[in-house]
Amino acid sequence: MNQEQQNHLNNLLSKMNIPDSRRRDYNWLIRNLAVKNEEHKYFEETMKLILKILKARNLLKKSDEKYILKQLQEGKESEDQSS
Repeated sequence: MNQEQQNHLNNLLSKMNIPDSRRRDYNWLIRNLAVKNEEHKYFEETMKLILKILKARNLLKKSDEKYILKQLQEGKESEDQSS
């Protein structure tokens, strides 16, 4: 991950309802970002960026990738139903 990606992620997270102490805890973000931010306009972009960062660092567990992709899919489905 480069500094530009990290800065972009920090910018996205600053606009969401997340404790400051958790903004660099990617495992926590994977599991909890949707709790209060699933409807946030930057939720999908943020989750994709976290996925990209973890892949680049070879820190992504298969179960975490599946969880992220499921969260993103559920978000798209709820958007489709509300349209």
